[in-house]
Amino acid sequence: MLTFHLSTRRQNLPRATTTSFVLKPLFFHLLPLLYTGYKRRLTLDDLGDVPRHLLAVPARERLKKGLDKEDQARSTYLFRGSIRAFGGSFGGPVIPRMILMLATFGRELKLGRWKRES
Repeated sequence: MLTFHLSTRRQNLPRATTTSFVLKPLFFHLLPLLYTGYKRRLTLDDLGDVPRHLLAVPARERLKKGLDKEDQARSTYLFRGSIRAFGGSFGGPVIPRMILMLATFGRELKLGRWKRES
């Protein structure tokens, strides 16, 4: 029953969000769209479903709530309101990227320190 729920839920998601982390940087999920665009003019229906949180109306409401909490006299009003509204989307990828960077370069940094000490 859980498998059925996940599979029906996954059908409504854009293809880019369901692609594996190995294939996502290679942009293979865009090949069918690029081929369609090569053959004929693309329409909005060709692009698939846009997630609800990325549509204009919900995003505008979140931004308005974030801006209402800020002091409009400050010069950083728009920046602070945007970060308040969409901070999770901006900052979400930072921690996984830092972990990846530490895993990638951690060994080399450790070996470099050992070589300098000896």
